[in-house]
Amino acid sequence: MTQVEAAKKIAEAEGDAQSAINRAKGEAESNRIRLASLTPQMLELRKLENQRALIEKWNGQLPTVESAGNGSGLLLQLPKQ
Repeated sequence: MTQVEAAKKIAEAEGDAQSAINRAKGEAESNRIRLASLTPQMLELRKLENQRALIEKWNGQLPTVESAGNGSGLLLQLPKQ
């Protein structure tokens, strides 16, 4: 590898590193702005919107299986109504 190729690779790596740093700084600033805009009322609104979306998506059928709820991964067949 010639000295010119090595210098080119070093410059490219430094450019990639600086680009990654700039992206991270931009993302950090974006997160800071989002965090500053969060209020308890906004979180409650999002919660209600998510619940409404789940209700609208529901097809009216009850589940036919349920997990045991103890972290065992066990699935229980529910009785038919």
